[in-house]
Amino acid sequence: MQRALDGPVANGQMSGESCPVKRVCTSVGTSQNRAGHLVTLAERWNGTRWKVQPTPNPAGSQAAAFSGVSCASTSACLVVGAYEDVNGHLHPLAEVWNGATWKVVNPAGPNGASDGALEAASCATSTSCTAVGYTDSASGLAQPLSETWDGQAWTVQPVPLPSGSTSATLLGVSCVTIDHCTAVGSFASSGYPVSELAESWNGSEWAVAPIPPTSENTVLFGVSCPSAGECFAVGELSDNQGSAAAIVGYDDGGTWTVDYAPGGAALESISCPSIRSCTAVGVQQPSNLPMPVAEVFDGTNWTVESPPPPPTGGRSGLSAVSCPGGMCTAVGTASPTTYSKPISYLQQGTDWRLQAIPAPAGSEDGSLTAVSCSSSTFCMSVGGYNNESGSWPLAETWNGRSWNLAVPVLPEGADYATLSGVSCSSAAACTAVGVYDNPTELLPLIETWNGSTWTVQSTTTPPGTVGAVLFGVSCPSPSTCFAAGGYQKSADAGNAPFIERWDGSAWQTELPPSPSGESSPLSGISCAAVASCVAVGTDNTSSGVYEGFAENLNGSTWTEQETPSPTGTDSVFVNGVSC
Repeated sequence: MQRALDGPVANGQMSGESCPVKRVCTSVGTSQNRAGHLVTLAERWNGTRWKVQPTPNPAGSQAAAFSGVSCASTSACLVVGAYEDVNGHLHPLAEVWNGATWKVVNPAGPNGASDGALEAASCATSTSCTAVGYTDSASGLAQPLSETWDGQAWTVQPVPLPSGSTSATLLGVSCVTIDHCTAVGSFASSGYPVSELAESWNGSEWAVAPIPPTSENTVLFGVSCPSAGECFAVGELSDNQGSAAAIVGYDDGGTWTVDYAPGGAALESISCPSIRSCTAVGVQQPSNLPMPVAEVFDGTNWTVESPPPPPTGGRSGLSAVSCPGGMCTAVGTASPTTYSKPISYLQQGTDWRLQAIPAPAGSEDGSLTAVSCSSSTFCMSVGGYNNESGSWPLAETWNGRSWNLAVPVLPEGADYATLSGVSCSSAAACTAVGVYDNPTELLPLIETWNGSTWTVQSTTTPPGTVGAVLFGVSCPSPSTCFAAGGYQKSADAGNAPFIERWDGSAWQTELPPSPSGESSPLSGISCAAVASCVAVGTDNTSSGVYEGFAENLNGSTWTEQETPSPTGTDSVFVNGVSC
């Protein structure tokens, strides 16, 4: 069952993603280098921008690809896949992220295996990860593969085959704790059909989980376990005539049931924050045209949510709007080709009119994420763009007739930067905030606009900070501004909220009360007066449920406010505020 490392990936494609905390994600896949060889690809999201990370490829590899990733924290990730040697043989590939660099830690496949690959990984902790896939036996039949990583070395775990089967492959895995893992895939016997496979790990051994048989070809691609006794899996059913249907499986403490999903031809990935909240994604193919499909589970029923297909020439979306005096300006991103471009709309009466946006010289793509208008003839919009040397901040001004570039400056030593929030008290007084990356850490970025040029300002962070980012800013007067974001206390810790206050001469750090969850950065702030602000964010609680939270500045003291959730909701996300 040796697979070839090929496919339409000249511009790169992603096959897995893991987000240990909100706004910090790692996505992995493969791309094609200038020599035409497939190489590994990893990108990191810091809440405002993706950045490509250098990933080593094994010595002597002719092609390599990542297929899955799991991050136990922002500084501990495991990515798995496969590489092809000079003789055309396929080998399992694994790399670990320590917060600064990726390092190859290739597992040793079982004795007698000629080829193999790892398809998925799940890390219960930074020193307890399970990776699954397959190896080819000497007879050429695929055998299920499972290996554990303890932070230093790999250990192969025996995986039993279902009774009567001749081959099997594991494609997905979910580990709630080091003693509770579930892996899914498919197996084949000497006859037809291929059947879905589930295996459970109890801390010492894998065991085949019984699933009612079907008369069609079935395979499970992904699995998510919100608790040790309950798992959801998704996949595809197909018959001899080529007809396909999405399927969903549910494990209630060892008893699996599999049924048709209400729509879609194949569901490939699933995420379940709780047993009453799951989202699965995949591909449907009406009229032979592949289109995205999503299915949402509310604890009782699955509901199809078909995202709109990309319009002619690509997709587009708006991310921010500002309406001084009833005139509204909205900004966002369009993707007419492989690359994205910033867009802007101006509301005039009941009509929205598309406005031309100039692009920086050499830019390949870009987006605008925030806008602030002090009048109908002045707006400042900020975001970021990419060119061949990296990712950089973007700013544009509106004069009532057209948009013009207002090029930000870079902090000393920055090898990446982007802007995510802006506030303008006048056409000659704007403050923009975001993040930049130096060789060792993420740091908050604050720049001020005087009507003609930008100036980078010195910022502070809480003691012991290993990384910080600002998402929003509000300036109630020319001499007073508040910026809100999150910081990381240590390499293994989640995010906590923090505030930067400008008093007209310097920025000072203020620490509002921190919610109880693992990750709780502030995403928005609004100040009606110099001593009256509300900042908001989302807290990832210890139970895995997301809850909105708010901080109130009354005079000089920040106080956490109660934020009730709508009746019947499992998770709430709060992203912005205006007072």
